Formats: sequence, structure tokens, C-alpha cells
Amino acid sequence: TSHTQAQCQPCPYGTFQTTVNIAHYCERCKNCEEVVRNYILSAIITQCTSHSNTICGCTAGYHFVKDHGGNGIGFCYLNKLCHVGYGLVENGSHFEDTKCRKCLEGSTYSSSESIKPCLECTRNCPNGTHMQYLCNTTHDMACEANKESEGPIKENIKMKGTTAIAIGTICGVLLSVIIIIIVVTVRRRSVRLNSNITAASVIPLLDELKTESQQALSGLAEKGHQAVNEAKEAYDQEQYRSRLYYALIKWKNYNYDDSDSEKFRVLCQAVNKHKKGAVKICI
Repeated sequence: TSHTQAQCQPCPYGTFQTTVNIAHYCERCKNCEEVVRNYILSAIITQCTSHSNTICGCTAGYHFVKDHGGNGIGFCYLNKLCHVGYGLVENGSHFEDTKCRKCLEGSTYSSSESIKPCLECTRNCPNGTHMQYLCNTTHDMACEANKESEGPIKENIKMKGTTAIAIGTICGVLLSVIIIIIVVTVRRRSVRLNSNITAASVIPLLDELKTESQQALSGLAEKGHQAVNEAKEAYDQEQYRSRLYYALIKWKNYNYDDSDSEKFRVLCQAVNKHKKGAVKICI
């Protein structure tokens, strides 16, 4: 009757009711396999209770997107990777895709697709190397060893050093030959004269031969000294050219633009002139 108070009872298992009501029955809990169209990827996020419905979502690595229309049914989609040049801001969830942000030019980079934040750019090349190209959003700054100038210089110095050693060896052999000639000459003269040779008669001959040998050795020593000076001069010159070359490469990377083409052409000619035999950086 109108004066009889309604009798309520808990919702049975598998049903729920979220509000105060006068309903005659509880609503059936959702079945996630009916909500997610590609149901093999469905997952129960929150179990149904007597006062709340089931919350359905997707397995790890996927997110749920409802269809347009408001019926609550949809698909699970694979969480995307951040593209090259982009870094992770927020991981994907049951209902949201991965959030990515573009790396900062010259500050951070990402060289592969991933779900990782952008990496910090390298700031300086280590000793003995120079910059090959600058850091940008897709790759770090690259450095390479200073092989282009050091290789020929070291080889040149090595050749000069070998030449100096050879000259020294020749000098030693020549000195030994001169001493042998002196001894043979003295003995032959002794036999021809068939008389005793005194110190007074030998000393002038020894002095003469000594003077000749010293002159020969002096000439060879001068050539060895000249070879060493040439090696040092070549090294200094190559170092200067190398510094000029790398300075112009950096100028190109930092300052070149379309309005500066004539200046850059002149500098290119200077670089190519000083780097004969090397790979030209510009035409």
C-alpha cells in the first residue's frame, strides 16, 4: 500500500546498483569481452561490486579507445613509440596513448624509435679529436680523430729520422774505411822505402788524412742537420694548415647561410689550396 515502506536487499553477485533508487532489480555487470571488440586484448581494470560496475581496459602495452557513438564499446590499440627526434613525456596507460615531445635542437636528441626521453647532447670533443658534425634532434654530436694531419706528419718525421740514422751509420763506416786506408798506405810506403818509418814522417800524413775525413764527416753532418730542420718545418707548416682547415669547417657549420655564399666560396678556395691531396670540404 502507499503506507508500506519499500524493502531493499543487496544486489546479487554479477549485478550492481550505483545510486539510491526504487528499482525492482540490479543491473548486470559488464563483460569486458563484450566491451572490447578485439576481446583477446581485453583486461579487467576494476572488478564489479554491488555498488560499482566493471571497468574494462586493455592488456599492458595497449590502450582502449571507445567508438564514436557513446555506447562504451571500442578497440584496444598498441601504444606508439616516440619517433626519431622525439622523446617520451608520459607512458601510455589503459586509456591514453604514449605522449611524446620533440627534442630541443642543439640540446637533446633521440636517434631511434623508443619510449625513452630525449638524451643530452655531447658538448665537447675529447683531446686529439675534432667535431665532424653538430648535435641535432636526431643524432648526437660526432667527433673523429685528427688522423688527416697527424698521419703524414708522423710518417714524414719517421722518414727523416731514418735518414739521419742512415747518415750516422754511413759516417761510421766511412771513418773505419779511412782508418784502414791509412794503415794500408803506411805499410806500402814502408815496404817501398825498405827503411824504418819514424813518427815525424807519419804524423803529416795522418794529419792530412784526418783533415780530409773531418771535412767529409762535416758535410754529412750538415746534411743530417738539414734533414731534421726540414722535418720540423714540414711539421709546423702542416699543423698550421690543419688548424686553418678545422677552423673553416667550424665556420661553415655555425655561420654559413645563403647570403654569405661569396665569402664562403673564397674561404673554400683557401682551404682546398692548403689541403692538397686531402678530401675537399667544398667546391
